[in-house]
Amino acid sequence: MATAMLLTRTMTGEIKVAELAIAAGSGIGTMLKDGGYFAVKVGDTVHKVAAKDLAVLEAQWENTGTDAQPNWLVTQLRITTKDGTRYVGAPAWPPVHASSVEIGSQQVYAFPLAGVDFSPDNFLVKIDLTGGKPVPAAPSAPEEAPAEQPSAPPTTTQPPAEQAPAETAPEAPAATAPSPAAPAATAETGATGPASAQPAAAGGTQPTVVIQTGGEQLSLGTAVLVVKCPNCGKVIRIEIKVVTDTDSEQ
Repeated sequence: MATAMLLTRTMTGEIKVAELAIAAGSGIGTMLKDGGYFAVKVGDTVHKVAAKDLAVLEAQWENTGTDAQPNWLVTQLRITTKDGTRYVGAPAWPPVHASSVEIGSQQVYAFPLAGVDFSPDNFLVKIDLTGGKPVPAAPSAPEEAPAEQPSAPPTTTQPPAEQAPAETAPEAPAATAPSPAAPAATAETGATGPASAQPAAAGGTQPTVVIQTGGEQLSLGTAVLVVKCPNCGKVIRIEIKVVTDTDSEQ
């Protein structure tokens, strides 16, 4: 048993027409193609609920104009399907709303533009096709379901990267002062050259005086030592003048 409820009366029986506007998607009934349907917009999505799937429809009417210039619109639809799904949204048809109900031989119309013949008491506010049977518990409403998020890739655990042993700089050998053989120099010129006997002084033979230094022998005259600083690596040139006791007394 179908029931159509107006603000001031209830009509029961086979619904020939029960519309909320003169547009497709605004009503159901045996006189409409395939029994008709209701189109409700939830967010950006339009849902079409066919007459065969409809359990209960509720329409909320509101005068968005003034008493002198009324503008009646259906501002909200609440639809429950036979499987318990609920849709709450706005009508998805042009805003030219008018109520038309025809059940059996009864006809009730509410056209806001009809002038003195119009009464908001004749608006269709509810359709009940359950026949008094309870509606199943409603599953999650499509409009309330959160947007599906892309699933994150599975987390994988990577083995720790094998670390190469830290490179150690090869230990530099301790800098040692080179021991270049200092060639003997002649007293007269100071030029380097092989050690040679000094010329004999007047009145006798002058002995050759030799100084032992670091394993090297220095003859009379000027000797040159070249060493390298173990700290800074700088080459140092040292000149040593070798004299006899007799020369130092002069």
